[in-house]
Amino acid sequence: MTEKKSYTIYEVQAAECTLEPMKCIHCGHVGEVTYYQDIEDAHCAICGECQLGETTKIPVTKQTIYDEICHTLTDYENPDDIEGTVDMVDFYELLVKIQNNWEGVITAQD
Repeated sequence: MTEKKSYTIYEVQAAECTLEPMKCIHCGHVGEVTYYQDIEDAHCAICGECQLGETTKIPVTKQTIYDEICHTLTDYENPDDIEGTVDMVDFYELLVKIQNNWEGVITAQD
């Protein structure tokens, strides 16, 4: 069986269009990297890293918050599948992010 081709942020930039699936240059995960054309950068939902810049540029949407909730819970439920462990600080930071974005993102997009 041949492995499906994946693309890094550098290949996407060279092609000047979105290529999928994208591979994270930080953690190597394929398929959970979202490219944002408006900022010309991508974000990995697994490790939380931007591919080129700072995470503050990534727009916060209901979907990005939902993805982060799913990944945090999955990592908590499967501690042997990840490099680190999910602790109370991770849950606290997630709750703060939800609270900070409640009116501007979560309820406004309904």
